[in-house]
Amino acid sequence: MSALSVFNFKLDWAAQSQFNQGMTDTTNLPDHPYNFEIKLLQKFEVIVPAKEEETVAEFHFIKNSDGSLRWIWPAHLSRPEFLSFYNSGSFKSRIFATAARCSFYMGLGRFFKQGKFRALGWKINPDGAQFKALFTGTPGPNRKAICKVNEKGRNLFLKYAESDHAILNLKAEHHALQVLRDSGSQSFFNFPEIVNSDKAQVFIQSELPLLQLKSASKIVDLNLDAFLGWHSKTLSEGGPVLHEASFNDVRFDSEFIDLFIRAKKWCYDHPLHVSTWNHGDFTPWNCRFKDNELYVFDWEMFTQKGVPAGDLFHFVYQQGILVERLSLIQLRSAISEMLSIPAVQGFLSKHQLNVYTLEMHYLVHTIGYYLKIYSLQEHWHTQVHWLLSTWAESLSYLENVRNQSLRSDVLNDFQVYSQNLNLAFLKLGVSQLADLPERSDLDICTTKEDAKSIHHFFSSDESVQKVRIKNLFKMLQLEVVLINGSRIDLD
Repeated sequence: MSALSVFNFKLDWAAQSQFNQGMTDTTNLPDHPYNFEIKLLQKFEVIVPAKEEETVAEFHFIKNSDGSLRWIWPAHLSRPEFLSFYNSGSFKSRIFATAARCSFYMGLGRFFKQGKFRALGWKINPDGAQFKALFTGTPGPNRKAICKVNEKGRNLFLKYAESDHAILNLKAEHHALQVLRDSGSQSFFNFPEIVNSDKAQVFIQSELPLLQLKSASKIVDLNLDAFLGWHSKTLSEGGPVLHEASFNDVRFDSEFIDLFIRAKKWCYDHPLHVSTWNHGDFTPWNCRFKDNELYVFDWEMFTQKGVPAGDLFHFVYQQGILVERLSLIQLRSAISEMLSIPAVQGFLSKHQLNVYTLEMHYLVHTIGYYLKIYSLQEHWHTQVHWLLSTWAESLSYLENVRNQSLRSDVLNDFQVYSQNLNLAFLKLGVSQLADLPERSDLDICTTKEDAKSIHHFFSSDESVQKVRIKNLFKMLQLEVVLINGSRIDLD
């Protein structure tokens, strides 16, 4: 989960305590209920020690649902800079963001806060960059704190993490931004620039103009032409690497683990022979857009051996599970909607990619990574259970699709549908369409209008990946490809 996760994301206080204890304490801090936050402000050089009689530093904050502090900003601030850490893609979040902007615009920002604290013995660093806002981080092994500052008229994001795993992630992001810059990826979308830092374990990036950009809660709201162009450009031989997952945790449901093991074996037996660069955590809270331009940030999970279209599946899964709380049926509908986007269809067709295989590899890749993460996390927040539950449902659904005779089911549904059409089956040889041999075409004599109805039937079936159509002399050919790779050919 990134810094731009949803506002009501519940924190794991045990993970916060671990993060707090590991933080380097270079100065003796006064006894204070917000020592954790003061240490962060100190680490980012926002505050420096002050003589007791000097003016103390005062801060306002907004809390998480468990009472811990989420966003902190200086009491005198006249703009809601903390919104740079906030994803306003949903209706509820847009109301919150609008209320914040209006309050500060009318000079009532001090009433928008949920609380304040004064750091006795500290003052705002007069020689440092202008402090705008602080996000304290989402607990877990990947936790990082992010500080927004303005230095010489330029807004910057300072990122800090002290756990070994989180530090590796920030180093990976630093490397990713270098690779993106050197590869010319800026011609496809916008991403932050690296700013050199002399601060230990603090990584600095330029800010994208997030407050002027729009959030997208649905992937269909984004123009994906350039983003998928980047995926096409970076497509290479050799499939993505599957994560070695850890199962040594009794909290993982045994049936779910069995499902995952079977899915992983299927992926080994049905490997992808190509891979592409992936953002790795492409979600509504890690991207923005304006007109046709896409802005993408938080590149910690970037990979050069990713699952083709893996970023698209991740966007739908994460939004559907963590924000919208979709049922499996609703999630399948959202995935079908994503796959129906013309740019997505063009990408899949151009590289002859099967969506069933891609989704299986995406899930196995993602689940394998997070099983290891969660096995290291002492206390799980509610969202972990949401993810594990939906992943289990999705693996079970895909396994059922794989095991059942999908082609026969679609043909059976078509036979029922065709009873209302003016048509005749030629040289059929079977009494039920479901019994049609795998390699046999379906020859039909019908009218132009009913031919359109037949095309519509197959195009709208959720078990169909794509329909290719050929207009020949006095004949129409349909090639129907199902999500499990099987085909139905109609003349």
